[in-house]
Amino acid sequence: MAIICGIYGFNITQKIEFNGIKITPRTNNILEARTWARDMKTYNLTATLEASAVSDEFLFNLEAVLSFIEHLDVLITPPKKLNLDIRSAKLPKTIIAHRRNSGGGATIGEDSFFPNSRIEFIKKTIDLLENVDFCTNTQFKSIFFKKVKTFRQIKPYIEVSYFLLYSGLESYARAVTKDKDNKNSSEPIFKLLNNYGFNLAIEKPDNLARAVSTYTHLRNALFHKMHYQKLLISMVKTLN
Repeated sequence: MAIICGIYGFNITQKIEFNGIKITPRTNNILEARTWARDMKTYNLTATLEASAVSDEFLFNLEAVLSFIEHLDVLITPPKKLNLDIRSAKLPKTIIAHRRNSGGGATIGEDSFFPNSRIEFIKKTIDLLENVDFCTNTQFKSIFFKKVKTFRQIKPYIEVSYFLLYSGLESYARAVTKDKDNKNSSEPIFKLLNNYGFNLAIEKPDNLARAVSTYTHLRNALFHKMHYQKLLISMVKTLN
């Protein structure tokens, strides 16, 4: 017997099928789908997921991936047994929980304009999250979920978000560069970003925005010395 889950808050107008699951949009209307998905006050049913069976871990990972795409919290309901007709599931059209917090706008274009982008991102990211060896060797799962957590907070605190982003990047950098014992976290982060082609330095007094140590000092000031004001002032100066 098949199962069905409701997906709430994910912008989708085209059917997605992979790994034995089928995700069917509630509407094919672009404006309707966008309005439901970007509602900040309510979780609206935007799609259903059908499969013969799914694990809790798969749904947990998929929920995070869909949230990452939207940079808004997306909900997937626990599986229900599906008897012959999808209408038998009686999924609510809305879920009232807490206000959703925007992470800055969707990171992957809508499927109405980029039909393959979201499905390819979903498949590749799920594959990586389920790859135990890859996640162990790179700490990919850690950095991914820490990023998602920044906008899934009920109330987004800047100091919590900053810590999650910095610590996630640090863990990933140390794992990828094999620099796990260096007391100066700026160095493995610099090695990683430099290898990716970023124009950065560990120290750069004449351009603090391009110095990795700037962001390390901000993290230390905030969490070791509790200088919240210093974080805000430094961030403004850095961005300017």
